[in-house]
Amino acid sequence: MPRKKTSKAEHIRQALSSLGSDARSKDVIAAVAAKKVKVSSAMVANVRARLKGGEGATKARRGKDGRFRMADLLAAKRLADQLGLDRAREALATLAKLR
Repeated sequence: MPRKKTSKAEHIRQALSSLGSDARSKDVIAAVAAKKVKVSSAMVANVRARLKGGEGATKARRGKDGRFRMADLLAAKRLADQLGLDRAREALATLAKLR
């Protein structure tokens, strides 16, 4: 039976689990290179970020203090100006139901 090929990302995940999630990218690359697999530091960073999960879209759209950014407020104002405040609220409520 043919052997299943392990992906580069899986090699990185295995190295991170054995070295610890806070291991330097250089150390992870060396551990993966010992298995004769070549990966870049960008790939290690990408896999590490996916493992951590990130903070989600809501946090990314807000400023450091948790308030909305000015660009978001201006976009909401343009929508309210275009549709009217009541219709904009209805549209947002409908979008929330679709999620």
